[in-house]
Amino acid sequence: MDKEKIYEYIEEADRRETMEILDAAVNRFRELYDDQELILLTLPKNNPAERSRLIAQMADMLKM
Repeated sequence: MDKEKIYEYIEEADRRETMEILDAAVNRFRELYDDQELILLTLPKNNPAERSRLIAQMADMLKM
């Protein structure tokens, strides 16, 4: 599969397929960079209070 077809597949992926693609990318990252940690964070767009709470929680966690 060439890169263009891969990108097209990603662009057309449904929700389940997108999660599978992200899981595969994270797993590959871990294989290639075993001395690094990858953090993937999703935040709600339409709930500013929840968004702020999650960001504050992540900031607290990163301080540890």
